[in-house]
Amino acid sequence: MVSTSGSGMSTLKYGTMRENVLSLTVVTPDGGIIERTRQPVRKSSAGLELTQLFIGSEGTLGVVCAVCVRLFPLETYSAGALASFDTLQDAVRSVVALRSAGVPSTLLRCELLSKDAVVGTNALCVKENKSDAQIPVCPTLLLEFVATNMRDIHRDFKVVAGIIKKVGNLKKHAAIRFAKKGPKMDALWSARRRCGIAAMKYVGTATCITTDVCVPLTALANCIVDTEKEFANYQNKEDGTTQSIPCIICAHISDGNFHVVIPYKNEKEMRVAKDLETSLVRRAIACGGTISGEHGVGIGKVRHVVEEHGDVHVDVQESIKKSLDPCNGMNPAGKVYPSQLTLFPAAHL
Repeated sequence: MVSTSGSGMSTLKYGTMRENVLSLTVVTPDGGIIERTRQPVRKSSAGLELTQLFIGSEGTLGVVCAVCVRLFPLETYSAGALASFDTLQDAVRSVVALRSAGVPSTLLRCELLSKDAVVGTNALCVKENKSDAQIPVCPTLLLEFVATNMRDIHRDFKVVAGIIKKVGNLKKHAAIRFAKKGPKMDALWSARRRCGIAAMKYVGTATCITTDVCVPLTALANCIVDTEKEFANYQNKEDGTTQSIPCIICAHISDGNFHVVIPYKNEKEMRVAKDLETSLVRRAIACGGTISGEHGVGIGKVRHVVEEHGDVHVDVQESIKKSLDPCNGMNPAGKVYPSQLTLFPAAHL
């Protein structure tokens, strides 16, 4: 989580790793030990902020050995909700409207599943004899509220439900439903957590590309809708055919961050999956977004780093890498930095 500046389903309320890591213990490439990247105090103006330098560096600048994190008290009560929509665009527009109106402080999670993602999770539930975990087959928002009392939760649910009903063109006979803490709510979140596994089961494979991008909320609806359209009418560059690829989207949607799981069975399908990922990444950049909201650059997205940041930005990153790790011994293998493309070309085939 520290190495990629990851986050998760509770980011809406608590923020990402960058906001919640106070200090790190790091071993540098030359064997030196940074006992604390900063003192774990509320404010510090004592030089460069090394904590943020190592967060998101993906193990290329040093080895993180200890993490001092911010803690929050556990909330006493929780409850969930499920909203079903006619289209993916309706679901996203509802979330954008909610963010514009101001997210209630009790809202912990706001997650999106595309229709194909729901089909996959439902199929997995059938295989595992968990029919109670099935949800309507349509674009779906999953919500969770937490508070010190149920009164605040019911109040904020009504506010959120009002916004979603006004904007979202909810699917008939489904609308938005309240879910008390217990088996029903657990079943909802089980569907979200197993989205990736369900996607692979959906097409009968154990291999997939799990990618993510993050875009501004103002561009979110168009970016997701255009992604769904491309998957539905994918133009294969190799043979000129048009085919429909399952568009399996699981999203921390309130952050503008969405994940696309693209399963494949063979080398030909893998090339299609990579082509779709490339198109997704470039669409996000064109929207003013980033090539990854939390998964990181790794090997798969090195070729897109310059597209997002530009040459000068990347040159600064490369200089820092060379200064701290002149022998390129820390997690090299073609990761993160564009210069690695020439050092490890085979890694990017």
